[in-house]
Amino acid sequence: GLRRGFVIYDDDDQLDLLKEVMGNLPGVGPDANPRQLRAVIDRAKGNLWTPEDLARSGEDMMAGLPRATAVEGYRRYQARLRGTNAIDFNDLIVETVRLFREMPAVLNKIQNRARFIHVDEYQDTNRAQYELTRLLASRDRNLLVVGDPDQCLPPDTLVRTTRGCVRIEDVREGDCTFGTGGGKTLVPSVVRHVKRGHYRGSMWRINAGGKTLEGTPHHVLLSRIEPTEGKWYVYLMYREDRGYRVGITKSMRSGDDGKSEHGFRVRLNQEHGDKLWVLRVCGTAQEARFHEVLYSARYGLPTVLFHAVGRNLAFDDDHLRRLYEALDTRSAAERLMRDLHLHPDFPHYRPQNGARRHTVNVVMYQDNRHGGVGYHRVQWCSSTPDRIDRVRAAGIEIRSNGKGKDGYRFESSRKSYVDALDVARAIADAGGMEIQRRAWIDGQMYAFTPLSHLHEGMRVLVEQGGRLEETEVTSVSQFDYDGPVYDLTVDPTHTYLAGGVLVHNSIYKFRGADINNILDFKKDYPDSRTYRLEHNYRSSARVLELANKLIENNTERLEKTLRPVKNEGEPVRFHRAPDHRAEADFVAERITRLRAEGVKFADIAVLYRTNAQSRVLEESMRRLGIPARIVGGVGFYDRREIRDVLAYARLALNPGDDVALRRIVGRPR
Repeated sequence: GLRRGFVIYDDDDQLDLLKEVMGNLPGVGPDANPRQLRAVIDRAKGNLWTPEDLARSGEDMMAGLPRATAVEGYRRYQARLRGTNAIDFNDLIVETVRLFREMPAVLNKIQNRARFIHVDEYQDTNRAQYELTRLLASRDRNLLVVGDPDQCLPPDTLVRTTRGCVRIEDVREGDCTFGTGGGKTLVPSVVRHVKRGHYRGSMWRINAGGKTLEGTPHHVLLSRIEPTEGKWYVYLMYREDRGYRVGITKSMRSGDDGKSEHGFRVRLNQEHGDKLWVLRVCGTAQEARFHEVLYSARYGLPTVLFHAVGRNLAFDDDHLRRLYEALDTRSAAERLMRDLHLHPDFPHYRPQNGARRHTVNVVMYQDNRHGGVGYHRVQWCSSTPDRIDRVRAAGIEIRSNGKGKDGYRFESSRKSYVDALDVARAIADAGGMEIQRRAWIDGQMYAFTPLSHLHEGMRVLVEQGGRLEETEVTSVSQFDYDGPVYDLTVDPTHTYLAGGVLVHNSIYKFRGADINNILDFKKDYPDSRTYRLEHNYRSSARVLELANKLIENNTERLEKTLRPVKNEGEPVRFHRAPDHRAEADFVAERITRLRAEGVKFADIAVLYRTNAQSRVLEESMRRLGIPARIVGGVGFYDRREIRDVLAYARLALNPGDDVALRRIVGRPR
């Protein structure tokens, strides 16, 4: 259906066309954000869906657009592309797959030329890329893929299904399990995928309400902490501008309003902390103090408070700052968390407000106006101008929070939990923030909690008499394990009953990539052979050591250990700045210190991720008198004058390209 001389629209051309399409859609005004429709179309084409397939996908809202609007927008967009004799980047694969399917002779001709297929970064492929690869390799089967495959339950774990309680290794795709939709009544859910892997290491066993669950340390379930009189907590606290410290607190303390609440919440709020992990629950103050001193001595973590205001401490605030600057508490906390199998993304408590506390909240089932399984709410608010600007610049629509001219918020619900996570990730990525995931069940908020974070007395949900009931965890223990493990992806509840305990399923799909493409490679190609590429010629031994320690937390992976060829190298330093300006100032100050130590400016390079970072880096260096030259900068073909010239050339080749015409119709004046 394409004529010779067709053009390929880039991102800017695509957005221009989508804005025109959305301006003519019923119920959508000309000021609508075209990125919403592009997200829908990108996802559809990544799955090889036509507009008709998208209409049958069953979701009422798509990237914030009503389904009918999104489907019609996709249909009109495709018609406009054909009318201008153009395709977009997704079509390069989608149309090729269609060509190979409908014209085997063409596929055969290509296969004669491409006898050996090599695919890099295979773990990042989506459905369309997977199908293209499969078609190309279908005849000769000479396929080499390279990729990194980096939560689970052991065999004999009983899963509640419509067939009764079935061992997890016998659960099949299409089976019906039971979870929650936001209430304590069990709701059916369909198994979309069964993940199989191998795990070697410490396994966790918890007992609650007469039920027993075993799993890998970071298999997630839903829990909450109810303060118990007479208990003491040993905790690890983090504050962005200080670092980490260990401490103890009573389980219940009086807050500023005089009411009793969690002791660690009071502590965290008093010290303006950002996150807190419970390390141990103790029965006496002496036992708690013993473990506080033990962790402090073993890992080199201070116990002194983060600030001295109103505390009558021997230290003033300046000395506290100097202390925390002199200690590498981040590395110490990493060792502690690694040894205790604590996951850094799942603190037991994280406040919502404050100068440094920026999180995007995703709450499962919180919007229960629709009946059945509740929709999932995404919420974020801030009064920090920099973060607000960054979120806006990413094309995300936000509105005033009604608490002053500087406060803004985002709030939306999604029927699909995967879509809700995608929205949250887009906001978090734009604003440099973290995501907090929780669930609203029967009027109670539950946190996403890895098994290794559970302590006696914490509350979980178990099945009792065909319903979910909250009960206390009565024991937590560990044991060594080496063998197969399994997990399920279920929809729409994204929870299921394992060993009678409600657990969360795993979510792997992100931005169209499907991790199962590499995990299931042996199933799709049973006669294939696996080669582990473990020798690394690029990085120093210290860098690879950190990489291995990070990767080994991924329990669903093909086993692989990176082995260095280079020497040990410089120590790795990690610095996390509160915003991009502080980051640039840190870099400039570090360069100044290196220069004072005798290092030449010409021997120093700063690598940054995106061109948007170059401006603040340049400004910070200028302030300190550091001479700097930007290498690369804006890509040649991204310069406005070059894009204008190319638009003239495109129009000459393809007179039907009205996107190119609109670009140059007034240039030069």
